[in-house]
Amino acid sequence: MNADAAKNLGGPLKTAYMPSVLRQHPIIRVINQSVIYTAPLPPLIMNRATAGLYYDIKQGHPRLLTEANARFEEYIRKLVEAYHPRLQALKGQPYGRSKATFVDPPDCLIKDGDGIKVAIECKATKLTFEAQFSDNPMIAAKQGFEQVAKGIFQLWRFFSHARQEIYSAHKVSPTAHGIVLTMDSWMQMAHKLRRVALEEARKLAASDPNIIEEDMRMVVFASVQELNETFAQTETNGFIEVLAHAVTEKYEGYGLPELMRDCGVPLTRKRFPMDVAEILPWWAKIKNPADRPLL
Repeated sequence: MNADAAKNLGGPLKTAYMPSVLRQHPIIRVINQSVIYTAPLPPLIMNRATAGLYYDIKQGHPRLLTEANARFEEYIRKLVEAYHPRLQALKGQPYGRSKATFVDPPDCLIKDGDGIKVAIECKATKLTFEAQFSDNPMIAAKQGFEQVAKGIFQLWRFFSHARQEIYSAHKVSPTAHGIVLTMDSWMQMAHKLRRVALEEARKLAASDPNIIEEDMRMVVFASVQELNETFAQTETNGFIEVLAHAVTEKYEGYGLPELMRDCGVPLTRKRFPMDVAEILPWWAKIKNPADRPLL
């Protein structure tokens, strides 16, 4: 993989990007029907057996990725309600003024009280190996960045339709926040990448004259790991406040967890609220809890 990455990048990997000595050997191997774990950092096994499976699925039949995307969206909806019982996480249903104008709303619509306060577009994409070590990941992972820009556009289109009452299944707050949620921290410490993604989304929005400046509000970029960390340390009002800070110029470029710790919202500490065995079917097969990787 190192050799392939260097070839694709047109030169050797920079020293800072070289893999750690802790990653020189596979962390899960099967030798003579025996499973061997090499884990100087145990969370690496959990990462490989969960989010890391994306790279295996991506090489398979397209229906595998389609199913993975659907499960990712379902997981986010369950996670919202598990951490914040006050909120409803709804799966958006096709809508339109006629059968010819059906549009898919965002993947997760978060309802608080009588209206939608947050809309989440899930993009189950990850940076390619080459993009992780590239000086210009936007080029190295062009398809993924196009998906991020499309997610921004889809949120703007939804806000436009809500304003025009084309979407009327639920009341949408005029100050509702939009989140583009990925499986990687695509935009971490990357002001330029965020701005480029927004510019690309504006190009897409130019094709729809009904999307006005009011609809093209700043969106929040986050990975599922960042969202979970924020959920685990905020109550519902605090989480909504974090999102309000995230779209300000002051916190441009911040990740949600860093912003959360800086903006002054009260912090708490909550355990993971879901049944891990429901998410990872093999979890219960590890009989000794001490042998289970830590979440």
